[in-house]
Amino acid sequence: MFTVDSYLDLVVKYLELLNPEIVVERFVSEAPDELLIAPRWGLKNFEFTAKLEKLLVEQDTWQGRLFVGK
Repeated sequence: MFTVDSYLDLVVKYLELLNPEIVVERFVSEAPDELLIAPRWGLKNFEFTAKLEKLLVEQDTWQGRLFVGK
């Protein structure tokens, strides 16, 4: 099971390799508390996205930075 920080790290690594022309619509999803088994991070979608954007800035990286192809 991922922690928030370990999942953020994974998403950053994935985004760096992802074609920059691909639009990513969702990184996490929300479920009603009574249906949620895990993970219980206590974050809304927009809060996760804000953390991800902050991490990308801090690491001076972006989607497609390591993309090879076309």
